[in-house]
Amino acid sequence: MPDEPFILDTSPRAQRVREQMASPEVKQGMRRQQSRITVTIDITTGEMFGSSDAMAAYRRRNPVPPPPPRPKPEPKRLPRIPPDLDLLRALLDYDPETGAFVWNNDPSVYSNCRGKPAGTVDQNRALKICIKRKLYRGAHLAWFLMTGEYPSGNLKYKDGDPHNLAFSNLELPGSRKPRP
Repeated sequence: MPDEPFILDTSPRAQRVREQMASPEVKQGMRRQQSRITVTIDITTGEMFGSSDAMAAYRRRNPVPPPPPRPKPEPKRLPRIPPDLDLLRALLDYDPETGAFVWNNDPSVYSNCRGKPAGTVDQNRALKICIKRKLYRGAHLAWFLMTGEYPSGNLKYKDGDPHNLAFSNLELPGSRKPRP
């Protein structure tokens, strides 16, 4: 066992620790004990600990502050720019009574998608359909196909179910007539 411990740090604090380790008292104590001695050095303060219990007690008295919280990523905003209406009609069939979207048997649609239901349902139970690598809300596409105008804001569901895309269930906010 070499007389001097292997320490990479060359700061003045580390130099003091090396001097403490090289003192005759520490060396004499190390020679008296026949077993291995574990010395833990806190690199932030330079304190030496003879056991892990002493280190744990020190950490309880001087806790390390938690790292700052990571900022939450902003959710992806769905595009407000409508797709081409002719392209949309060529790609999708929409049934206004049931609210179902089905991929057309058009050559521009992938062959494994033709005739199958379009889109995926997200965690809010709303249908999202990807057209030319852009996600669109199913309710917005239904409104666009039926009226020819892409809604600028969110649509309301009369029955409150975002999975029910029947055209009779969709309305623009503020367009509902008050009941007498």
